[in-house]
Amino acid sequence: MALQPCKECGHQVSTSARACPSCGGPVVLSCPTCGEREVTSESGLYDLSERIIFIGLLIGGVIGAFLFYGAINRYPWCNRCQKRLG
Repeated sequence: MALQPCKECGHQVSTSARACPSCGGPVVLSCPTCGEREVTSESGLYDLSERIIFIGLLIGGVIGAFLFYGAINRYPWCNRCQKRLG
């Protein structure tokens, strides 16, 4: 666990932290190999793909429920003996 100074208040902050525990300021990520301070995050694309998968599963579940409901109510049932009439 490496420490770096906070850009806002100067306190030592872990490089794995997302914010300074002292002031709450954001921690700037740096590459451990070359020291580059402009490290990009790929979480935006990952979050988008998670949302698309979630929405797709949600829509698929709703469509599946309607198809299942339509399949079980396709034939009339006798209320007295609980048997299918068709």
